[in-house]
Amino acid sequence: MGWSWLIWAGGGVVLLAAGFGSALAPRLRDRRRARRIAWSTARAAISSATISRDAAAVPVPEADRLLARAELIAADRGGDAAAHSAIEHARQADQLWRLATDEQPTPVRRQQPDQPWRDATGNQPTPGGREPAGDREPAGDREASGDREASGG
Repeated sequence: MGWSWLIWAGGGVVLLAAGFGSALAPRLRDRRRARRIAWSTARAAISSATISRDAAAVPVPEADRLLARAELIAADRGGDAAAHSAIEHARQADQLWRLATDEQPTPVRRQQPDQPWRDATGNQPTPGGREPAGDREPAGDREASGDREASGG
């Protein structure tokens, strides 16, 4: 009878640990997932700002400073707060470059008929140079229908 209390106490400890573990595991998983999503969003915002910087016709020093700060924060890595700070800096820089680009007059580009991504009719060719299957009859059917028309029936 002396050992039974030890077994009951051990079972209680196991149940208590299982309860904490079952409550804590989803929270930790969600926290890791939210952190990965935040850093992924930060990298995307930095990439978008970099593209806007490359497309801008005029330099914008404030946007350069904001992008450099966002890249520095991203290089240090950190928690969710650091990722959200990097996102905010990158989005502000992107917005400044877009505003600077919008203020500049955009040149009108006209398509030339000899550009390789268009065919002679001005349509984009389909991958592989083929027309979609539903747009025309197979070659054998076309020849057969032409023969019927020529023979009168």
